[in-house]
Order: sequence, then structure tokens, then C-alpha cells
Amino acid sequence: MHLDALIAALRDPAAFPPPRAATVDVAQTHASVVFLAGDTAWKLKKPVNLGFLDFSTLELRHADCERELRLNRRMVPEVYRGLAAVVQREGAVRVVRDPRPGEPVVEWVVEMRRLPADGMLDRLIPAGGVSVRHLEDFAHRLSDFHRAADAGPAVRAHGAIDVLRARQGQNLERLAAHAAAPSGDAPPVLPPAFVQALDRRARAWLERLAPLLESRREAGCVRDGHGDLQAANACMVEGRIEAYDCLEFLDAYRCADRAMDPSFLAMDLDRFGRPDLADAFLAAYARAAGDEGIAELFRFFRMHYAVVRAMTESIRLHQRETPAADRGAIAAKVRAYAQLAAGYAVEPATVFVAGLPAAGKSTLAAHLARAMRARVLSSDLVRKSMHGIAPTVRAGEAAYAPAATEATYRELARLSASSAGSVIVDASQRTRAQRAPLHAAAAGRAAPWVLVDVDAERSTVESRMARRATDPARVSDADLATHDLLRAEREPPDEVPAAHRMRLVSEDRTGWLDDAAFEVLERLLAAP
Repeated sequence: MHLDALIAALRDPAAFPPPRAATVDVAQTHASVVFLAGDTAWKLKKPVNLGFLDFSTLELRHADCERELRLNRRMVPEVYRGLAAVVQREGAVRVVRDPRPGEPVVEWVVEMRRLPADGMLDRLIPAGGVSVRHLEDFAHRLSDFHRAADAGPAVRAHGAIDVLRARQGQNLERLAAHAAAPSGDAPPVLPPAFVQALDRRARAWLERLAPLLESRREAGCVRDGHGDLQAANACMVEGRIEAYDCLEFLDAYRCADRAMDPSFLAMDLDRFGRPDLADAFLAAYARAAGDEGIAELFRFFRMHYAVVRAMTESIRLHQRETPAADRGAIAAKVRAYAQLAAGYAVEPATVFVAGLPAAGKSTLAAHLARAMRARVLSSDLVRKSMHGIAPTVRAGEAAYAPAATEATYRELARLSASSAGSVIVDASQRTRAQRAPLHAAAAGRAAPWVLVDVDAERSTVESRMARRATDPARVSDADLATHDLLRAEREPPDEVPAAHRMRLVSEDRTGWLDDAAFEVLERLLAAP
């Protein structure tokens, strides 16, 4: 039976066993369709072969349903109720728990208890409904699950460096094929050169970590875990985080270093703008597992899973059943995950976002900070803090005297040099004297760094200044006259080596921030 026809038939509440719901909601991923009816969720596998999973025959889908049931009952047995068959009776499609002997089965589905939609972590985290306490509790239970999980020879074999190397390479190749190549008349979702730079950086990073990963495998750190612990596969149930929908279709993707599972959820916490929760969760897991001192490994695995999510979302862009109305949001997810992956790969990088007032530097700095988990050091905020002035209060002339400006840049340099992770300095940096201490601090970190010189057309600056004048939350004290005065004093950053310098012209158009971020991240990925 064709998938579209089957989905249409299963939208009918009468297709499911009683008690029947009034309506049936449908949700799709790249590999499955879930029918939500009353207090039950029925999960059907799509008849697809994506290379890393093969559901192309009914027999393969049936076997995968059985694996899903068995493996997920390890963590949430009360959620996974059993298997059911889809049959045709008297001209109608019906879902039955016990098909009649010899009755042809059209499809197989997994029957699950429906979890509360408003408790799903991908909804709850942005809403502020997940606390450190919730995550610490889950970290301890996840560690207990890993401790009891299978770690035998077959499991350990999946943790070999060659397996991980092949898995990473395949993910990046699929990402390039689905997101960095044109689709019909549509341009690539990701710049091909960016994906190539990410690929090179990821491969080099894995080779550097290979001895550590192999020693951990020999020490028994490879476990039959969850494998797909993203926020969308975890739910808050009665005040506890519960993980479901583990990765069942390929053992090699689920049997891995135990640090991988918590890294996946931490990556999603980062994506939702909560690196504080991500760090607290990973620290709690490390303590519970007795596995501290592996911060770089956690970061590598977060990069790995950001690539995985970018890749799987990009597949949906090429599936015929994906609604046209959803494609924009899916493409935005692909770009966000890809930028986050690059941010992990270049950490602890330094980006100096330079430019005159209203050039767009602060907007770009904020966008990069989210992708790079970076601390933003704003000259406006640092200057006002040094003078005891609230951010939205205009500073007097004394705060902008040459000596005060020099002190502000020295403080920016000190703060950037002492930052543990990536850092973004948001300041005009219009003279060589102002830039010198900043660049010395970056060179001392022995990590990638770049100066991004941001400018804008005059008409764009004027319209931004007009909007800024009526914004009560603005931090910058500059107006159009200030912009013109500073432009006259500006010294081009010619002293910065070409490898550490780039120029961008900002635009007030949808997509400019992503385009600019990819250019910056590509430059950082290519750094030695």
C-alpha cells in the first residue's frame, strides 16, 4: 500500500482500536510517521532506504519494530506497550493488536503511551521549564543505565576508531549531498566550501582524539546506550526527564562511548541557548559516572551530533511528503545545527567584530555567539560598567575621553585573554592602537582568531539610526553624527595579517546573518 494512501487511511479514528479518539494527529520524521490518537501513539516506519537505515521491505520494518520495542523497554518499559498490525478488513484499513491467522499484514506499528506534548524537552527547554535539578537527576539515572548496559565484545567492537571514523565520514558526506548541493532550482542550504572546511576539521579532530577513544574502549567505556538522546526524544513526566525512542535500526550507532549520549542532549541545550544547563548536565554526568576530565571529548561528541541533526533534517528537504510550508523552518534548523557544529570545532576561538555604530556589528556578534557558545564582550557594556553606569543610561563625555577609551580596550583584552571558551569582542576598534592589545591577547590564546570588519551602505546606517533613536533598550550612545565623526578617524586594519582579517557589508535582508556567519566560521575552520 502506498505510504500516502496509508497515512490518509490512518487519519481516520475508526482505524484504531477502541476507545477511539475524536481526531488523529500526524507527525513525521525522515524515517517514521507517528499517529497520535487519544492517549496512544502509533509509530510506523517509512518504506525508505537512506543508506544508514533500510526499511525498504515489510520484513525489515517488522524486525525494526520488534527491536524498537525491546530496546526502549530498557529505559521506559511503561511507555512501550507492544506491536500492532495494519490490515485491510472489509475494504477498510484497521490497526489490530492480534491479526487473524493467515491475515495479510499491510504494515506494522509500535504502540506507545502518548507522552504530554508540552513536556517534550524541545518545547520545555525554550520555555524555561527545565532546571539544573531536573538535569542532574537525569544525569544520575542515565549513568546508572549505562553502568548496567551491555558492554560485551560485540558492543565493544562498535566503538572501534575505524567504525567511528566511517560513521563521521558518512554523516558529512550525506550532509554535503543533501544540504550543500543545489536541489532543482533551489540554491544549496549550506555553502559547499563551509561543509568542506567542517569536514576537514572534524576528521583532523577525530584523529587527534583516536588514542583516547581507543583507551576508553579498552577500559569498558563503550556501552549499548540510547544513541539518539536529542531533546525531542526526552519528556518531562511527573517532574522527571524520561528518554524514549532510542536508536534501534543500527547497533553501531547505539553502541558507543558512554560520553556520547549525554553529549547529544547537551548539544540540544546549547542549540536552545542554554549552555549553562548543558555544562551543568555534563558535569553531573561526569561525576555520576566517575568520568571527569573529558571536557574536550564531550565537545567533540556534541559536534558529531550537531552534524547528525543537520544531516537528518536535510534529508527531509528532499522527501516528497515534506509539506512545502515546512521547508523554510527545516532549512533554518539545518543551518543552525551546522553552525553549532562549526562552533564546537573551532572552540576556543576569538572573533573581533569591528565596525562603526549601526554597521551591524552587534547584531552579527549576537548571532555568532549563539552558534559558537561564545561570551560576548561589548565595549559599550564594559565602558559603562567601568564607570558605574547602567547599560541603557547615556554616559557623559568623561566616559569617552581618550584615556577612558584606552582603559576600555585594555579591559576588553584582559577579559578575552582570560575567557575559557570562545569569545566575541563587539567594539568599533577603529584605530591600530585600540586593536593592538586585543590581537596580542588573541595570539596568546593559541586558538583560531579573526577580525571581522563590518560596514554598511549609508542608507542602511541612516535607517538603523532612525530605529535606534526610538528604542528604549538601546545600549549604544552613538548617533549619526558620531558615526560620521568616527568614520573620519577610522584607520583601516591593514596591520592585521590577511589570514586573520575579513570584511563584510551588512544588509537588512533575511538570510544575511546566516551568510555572514558561514563566512566567519569557514575562515576559523580553515585556521591552522
